[in-house]
Parts: sequence; C-alpha cells; structure tokens
Amino acid sequence: MRLKHSFSPALVLGVLLLFSAPANAQSLAEFVDKAAKVETVRIDATGQRFEPQQTIGPNAPARHASNYQLTTHWAPAEEQATEAWKLRTIYPFPNNLTFEASYHANGGTRSGRDGFRPSADGPVSPARLGAVMKDLWLTNPLLLMARASGDVSAFETGAAYTFNAMDTQWTVTINPETGLPETLETIERDHLETTRVNSVSFKDWRMIDGVPFSFRIEQRIGGRLIRREVRNEVSINNAFERPVPSPASEENFDQARKDLGWSMSHFFLRRAMLGAPSDGDEAASVQINNLGRGIYQVTGSSHHTIIVEGRKGLAIVDAAWYPRRSEAVLAAIRKKWRRKRIKYLILTHHHIDHTGGLLPLAELDLTLVTSAANFTYFYDILNEQLDEVPRMRPVDGRLSLTGIGRELDLFDVPNSHADDMIGIYVEDAKTVINTDLYSPGRPTQQMVWASELADAIKFHDLDVEQHVGTHGLGLEPHENLLQLRAAQ
Repeated sequence: MRLKHSFSPALVLGVLLLFSAPANAQSLAEFVDKAAKVETVRIDATGQRFEPQQTIGPNAPARHASNYQLTTHWAPAEEQATEAWKLRTIYPFPNNLTFEASYHANGGTRSGRDGFRPSADGPVSPARLGAVMKDLWLTNPLLLMARASGDVSAFETGAAYTFNAMDTQWTVTINPETGLPETLETIERDHLETTRVNSVSFKDWRMIDGVPFSFRIEQRIGGRLIRREVRNEVSINNAFERPVPSPASEENFDQARKDLGWSMSHFFLRRAMLGAPSDGDEAASVQINNLGRGIYQVTGSSHHTIIVEGRKGLAIVDAAWYPRRSEAVLAAIRKKWRRKRIKYLILTHHHIDHTGGLLPLAELDLTLVTSAANFTYFYDILNEQLDEVPRMRPVDGRLSLTGIGRELDLFDVPNSHADDMIGIYVEDAKTVINTDLYSPGRPTQQMVWASELADAIKFHDLDVEQHVGTHGLGLEPHENLLQLRAAQ
C-alpha cells in the first residue's frame, strides 16, 4: 500500500534552506575565521568571457570573446599562484591557446601560446601580476574578508558593507537568506580616467572542508557583463609546487606597473581573454617612421598612430590605449614638428584600444572627427571629462577635410567589426588609412573584414594605390587587398 504524505510549503522551504544555506548553521564571522586558516586553494573552472568595449556599435551588448578551462593553485598569504589555461578565442580571431603562468610577489614566468601575437616565454609583466592577484581576491570573498582591517561580525545583517583589505576599499553585500556574500565590488579605473565598478556576484555556495566557496560567479564592469564562470571542483590545503623567483622576473619587476595592473585588473585580463595580451608599457617606446608622401606610422606599440603631414599642419589618426601612450606620442610629435600644430584627430571607430588615449589630444586646439554613428558617444565622454568639449565634425557617408593643406577624404565602411568605422583616403598619395580591417605587413588577417574594406573602396570609387594600417608595419599595394578579397 502506498502512503500519501503532505508537506507544508513552509516546511519544504525550511528544508531547502537547511541544505542550501550553510551560514544558517554557523555565523559568517565563523566562516571568515576558518577562511583565514586556508593555506592553499585549487580551483578547476570553465567559463566564458565577454568584451563590452569591442562591440559592433557604441553601447551595444558585449561581444562573446572566448571560452576557457582554467586550473588555479593559490597560496593567499604568500601571494603565490600558478595557472594552467586552455583558451578558445572567438573574437577577434578564432584560436585554441594553451599556456601556463606562475606568479609570486615580485614577478613570475609564463610559457606556451597565449595569443595570436604570442608573447615570448619568460617573465610575466608586473601589470599582469597585479591584475591576476586582484582578480583572485575579488572572486574569493571570504578569503578577502579574512584580511579585512576591522570586525566582520557586523556583516551578518543582510546589508552592504564597505571595508578595507589589501590596501583597497571593497563593498560586500550579504544575502539575508544564506548569510553569505551575494556580491563583492570595488572601484577601478579605465583608459579614459573614469571610474568603473568591478563587481562579482556569487551563487551555488558549497562547503569545502568547512569553508564555503561559490561555484557560480558572474562579473561585470560598469554594469556590463565580462565573465561567467562555473567552478567544477575546489579543494583547499593541498600541496602544490610553489613558483620560484627567477632573476629575469626580478629584474623586470616594476611596482608602479604592478599597481597599474591592480587598479585596472579588468582591462588587462579582458585583453588576455581576447588572445591579445597587452601587459607591456605602451608608452615606453615611440618611433615615427616616414612611409613617404607625407605619411608617417608611429610604432612602438601593438597599436599605431598614423600622421598625415600637410604644409599647414598635421592630422592624427586614432589615439591608442590610454593617456600615457598619447602623451608619449605627443612628445615625439612636438620634437619632430616644432612649428606645425595638430589640426585634426580622426577616430576611425569607438573601440577602446584605439581611443583610450583620447583625452590628452582632445585638450589641444584641434577638431575631432569621427563617425556620425558614434558622435554622441564621444561627445558625452568628453563632456564628462573635460571643461570644454573640442570642436567636433561627424562623418555621415563622406567628408572632405582640407585644413592641413592637402585633402583628406573620409568615408564610411560598412563592416562586421564595428558599424561606425571610417577610412581615410589621402588623395594626392592615393593611400587609404584604415584600422583593424586590413593590416599591411602583418601575417594575420581577418579575411571578411578585409573584403568589406575593399567593397567600400569600390563603392566610393577611390583610386587607391597603397594601404597603411594602425596595425601591421609599413605599406602594401592595393593589389594585395584585392587578392585577399578574391580568396575570401
């Protein structure tokens, strides 16, 4: 005979809470005390990365950049960690990357292929070190709270609390039902010197030898999604081979760069998850290369600035990375052209790696030229950051500029990389300047984007002989682009 049982909703809820909310049995302060005794953590995780500043249009949804598998060993008190990565990038180039890294207080080492422009095996940059260490604390809140400079017992009322740890201010929100952290956030910088909230939310808490760990995390920067991660396995207090400091990593250690990585951890890790790590000092080297016909390519970084010289002044194409890079480029320009001023700053599209250095240039007496599709986007940024917004001109289809003493013909480029893209045609040199779509002198090309540039040139009926890009090196004949288009 089957017995029938009935359970009240309140009883069912109580049973669920008993198993899903370990903090009901013990206080948060007790869990934090136990977390303080954790010597090592091993985390096996899989996840997805998203990029909110490489979108198809300004303020569009974040792009799915990559998927990953990651095994991390971490000794929190000793500031030591190792990582083993399997990274499958989707954007900007499909790739399967495998690499390992080790970190200690003053450096570390990396080996394996970490991007479509792979870094050489050797020392980890100080900026990457700072970013990784910050991220470990941000994604393991109880371990961080164990380092708080104050009593955490008041954190159990289900509200948001601000505390200091690791010389940084954090805000934790406690879930009133579980008694465990629901979100942890901190304020970080971005390229344009604005502040952004770096926030991680936590779900699916599980007990690991008496210490709760979240097995499902989601990260956002300024409210925009950048990561979803599922932790498949977590263990604590296991032995692992600790990183051994190498002379090379010690020699390359720069505390200021480590601090930069800490203050902008979201940026350095987002770039790494694109398979395009950008951990080096982008202001350390500036070379102005004369390509002929009054066109110059400013190198020393993975992202270049293009200068067009006319008898009345200069036009600058793009402002890569962040203000420090632009300041270094400006210093080199002033040294070379003492009597010519910059008349135009042309931004080819809105992506942050080509516009993050905008502010030092926008403070000059120049005209900012950009697509009509992102005109409001850049106006709002400049209006927030500067006392006075510079003159601005939109490109809506086609625009001719003559202020430097030679004609620059700006034209729109419909494409699948960024829908606000413009190209620059220097008519008397029969040269097209572009960003991202076609990179002369670089072996890696995105065939679809190159084809879209060729289509735009044909539509606008431009008589082109050669190309230069803000990636790659030097010039290539137009025939090379046509061959890429034919092969696509």
